[in-house]
Amino acid sequence: MKSLINIEQYKFLLLISSLWIFSCGNEDGALNEFQLGYHYIPLAIGQNIVYQTDSIYYQKSNNVFRDTSRSFIREFVSDTFRNAVGDLVFNVEIYYRKNEAQEWDLIDNSFVTKTKTNVIRQDNGLNYVKMIFPVLKNKSWNGNIQLDQNNELKINGEFFKPFKYWNGNSYYYREISDNLLIGNITYNKVVTVEESDYEDDLNRILSISRYAQDVGLVYRELWILTTENFDLSLPWEERAHYGVILKQTRIQ
Repeated sequence: MKSLINIEQYKFLLLISSLWIFSCGNEDGALNEFQLGYHYIPLAIGQNIVYQTDSIYYQKSNNVFRDTSRSFIREFVSDTFRNAVGDLVFNVEIYYRKNEAQEWDLIDNSFVTKTKTNVIRQDNGLNYVKMIFPVLKNKSWNGNIQLDQNNELKINGEFFKPFKYWNGNSYYYREISDNLLIGNITYNKVVTVEESDYEDDLNRILSISRYAQDVGLVYRELWILTTENFDLSLPWEERAHYGVILKQTRIQ
């Protein structure tokens, strides 16, 4: 099917937007930066990561329209500044292209603040607490603490309130893996953050991010779906009427 993906849809991706391993402390009981897990989210001016994004957008008309697309996102750390309380903020430029033959188009900026205790990413004015330190398996936190549950997201012309179901307390470090293959790249250490895994008869909200040691975000998966189909025997991919399934994988 011919793709109808546009820049607005990829700005939506930035809204979602979008880490670490623990070991024994030093002799004085303090944890060093490696033990805290800071290496799962390295940030520096000039850092550049390219992602392949595979998406399925659902929109109900006379029947359910499914728009399948592949495109590419580039995130480039261009600059830093200090916020009002003195924390260092990294300016991340977001570029988009439909295929590898096209030039990159700058479509947006995100802002990432990394402190001794957490990482906050701001996309389109919304702040997400993406990680906390130290990184411990099963450790949880409220990643949406700065969001209103009535915040709306626009997907293919339809408005959603995913944060109504997306309880921010559901963020947790689900697993820490060794030598994990993601796409065509094997990473030595990867931490998986489960941000949401909600389901009822009419709604499905799933959000997962994976961060690799000394690299940063290497994989993101997002499902925001709703339906009017009560046939629970069908998988969500078949009974969804509105929303998106998105998988974003680092390729370089």
